[in-house]
Amino acid sequence: MENVLLTTLKAKLTPSPAPPGLASRIRAALRQQAAPHPGVPWYRAPWLAATAAAALLMVLLVPSLTGELDAPAVGSTRAVHEEIVVVDRDCDRAGHGLDKQRRCSHPLHINALKRADGSYWTISPDQIDYRYLLLERAVRGRRMIIDGEAYPAAKIIRLNGIEQLDSELMPDDPATHAEPEIDDTSSDGRGSLS
Repeated sequence: MENVLLTTLKAKLTPSPAPPGLASRIRAALRQQAAPHPGVPWYRAPWLAATAAAALLMVLLVPSLTGELDAPAVGSTRAVHEEIVVVDRDCDRAGHGLDKQRRCSHPLHINALKRADGSYWTISPDQIDYRYLLLERAVRGRRMIIDGEAYPAAKIIRLNGIEQLDSELMPDDPATHAEPEIDDTSSDGRGSLS
């Protein structure tokens, strides 16, 4: 059916000659569209930007999805045994003295372990026994020697022990919570607390 229609149209329509240079103009237009634009360098092509964005997204998302960023790498630890000072990180960065840091009651300010080089470190979050070092205002300004493992990339120290250098007692020190002793040698016979 289509062939019949096509032959009928060809018979009724008389072919007219093509204008001069039509074929060369069509070929030139096709070549121009296929060639890269002279004002845009290859590295600014849209496909390259899309590829770079996809690669960057992969680099950022894949480690967080696999859990590699949750814990420091095992090979990145180093042993530490050094003197630190417990400070209020935000107040210390602002240049406030230790007395003002001890009085700071801002609810979002937490303590940090300040090393001799001026860097701020925190303790491992799973160490409940040492959590008071981060939360108690009373320990701000205390100097101590810490012993543990440092994770430099995360600025976290997993403490094995601490030795206080100041004469004051720490809040969770067992000596501060000791039961008072009864002295039975008093003259009235009732005893006294010491």
